[in-house]
Amino acid sequence: MKPSDLPRDSRFYRAAEPFEDQGALHFTRMAEVVEIFRLEKRGAFSTDFTYLLEFVGGMGVPVPSRPHLNLLFPWTQSEMRADGSPGRHAILHGLLAKHFSRRSVADLEDTVGDLTRRGLREGTATGSGEFDLVEFATTLSSRVVSSLLGLPLEAAAIVREEVEAYERRPGFEAVEPESPALRAFFQQLFDDEPKGGLLAELSGAYAAKSIDLDERDALVWGCWAAGLSTTATAISLLIGLMIELDLVQVAADADADWLNAVTQEALRYATPFSVVPMFATRDITLAGGVALREGQPIRLVLGAANRDPAVFGIDADEFVPARANANHHIAFGLGMHWCLGDRLARLEMRTALREFARNLTGTTLLEWRRETGLLDRVAVAGLGYAGRSHP
Repeated sequence: MKPSDLPRDSRFYRAAEPFEDQGALHFTRMAEVVEIFRLEKRGAFSTDFTYLLEFVGGMGVPVPSRPHLNLLFPWTQSEMRADGSPGRHAILHGLLAKHFSRRSVADLEDTVGDLTRRGLREGTATGSGEFDLVEFATTLSSRVVSSLLGLPLEAAAIVREEVEAYERRPGFEAVEPESPALRAFFQQLFDDEPKGGLLAELSGAYAAKSIDLDERDALVWGCWAAGLSTTATAISLLIGLMIELDLVQVAADADADWLNAVTQEALRYATPFSVVPMFATRDITLAGGVALREGQPIRLVLGAANRDPAVFGIDADEFVPARANANHHIAFGLGMHWCLGDRLARLEMRTALREFARNLTGTTLLEWRRETGLLDRVAVAGLGYAGRSHP
């Protein structure tokens, strides 16, 4: 397997008519995916986890009294709940927003650079000529999130273990609660009375009763899970593609505009988080004529929409570093579900590629494996390198 290989079957990368899979109707064309994202804001669709629990229960699968924290994060919340009552998306989203603003991310730029170079030093410390790209990317993202939360860099070890175990859960086991050890760890974080960062703000919101205990912990979980999983996979895919396509030296000499463009193209071409689940909240017919019934489960296939020839041209299945409209991708969702971590993730990707290309010479791919799941993660990325430009 190599970085350009796709982990799912071809239906998930071809913009075509909607298809049925695992009881849900999958939409693959950009126009339909964008339409549904926009209709969600108007209450026609929802990601409210209670729909998922009803769907799972209807299939005869035991439903827990309280689902996993992942189902309480803003990504899985909507403006309207399954029972028609107001959702919690705006409240939860608002608590995170300022910490991922353009200014906040810009303030982290030097920190991300320092952490990247530290990770490269650690990854090459043995001088073996082998480099674990997944370990480098995951550690970098973990440390960046720790900085954002206002925690020591090594505080995420237990969360990393939990995130990686969660990604491996098969099918409907994704709704099962997290471990008591994780909740105890989160409680200790707040018992220590955080003095700064996002953690302090969440502590204040919980004390003011604007969020409950599950929501407080879900926000912490979500920030770490996104960094440990989605961003780490995006970094690995970007660097892996550069090696496979012999573009590492180009990246080493590139300016900021090229680095930004190739980062956007990697997100379009190898979308890390490729499928978004939703439910129709009422009977509705889409502009293209597809009729959906209330409560019908659907999936938005971002990996296919990002390869739609109607948007990206006849070469949509090719990796084109200088693609003019690469930033039209929806790898980070859209509308209510545009990922707040977009700017931070792209900063980490650009910085990791730049420093990797400038510091390691003669890089080659030794082993590569990508796995499907809640996230189409890079599971193994073993590299070889000839030396370091800056020992």
